Amino acid sequence: DVKESTENKEVVYKAESLDNLTIPVYKIIKREDHVYEVIGERVIRTKKLINLKTDEGVNRFLSYLDRIGLNERLEKMNLENGDSVIIDDFEFEYYR
Repeated sequence: DVKESTENKEVVYKAESLDNLTIPVYKIIKREDHVYEVIGERVIRTKKLINLKTDEGVNRFLSYLDRIGLNERLEKMNLENGDSVIIDDFEFEYYR
């Protein structure tokens, strides 16, 4: 994991291995106090493939986020209960 500061915004990189190559899966950017945005082509593409208008779809997407380690990363960043997490046009409140 690498952290860098750009324009007073904290960026955290999470990398996964794919065929011996390290590629970024997502970045978490702190937009303002209690508001974080997750960006990454694969995460957004997966979100767009899932119907988030159903409980089953939301649960499936949240399960995917857990599998790629997003929940663990958010916890390590010390997010507080109720902080907003934005992925594309999907926003949810973080709770441990």
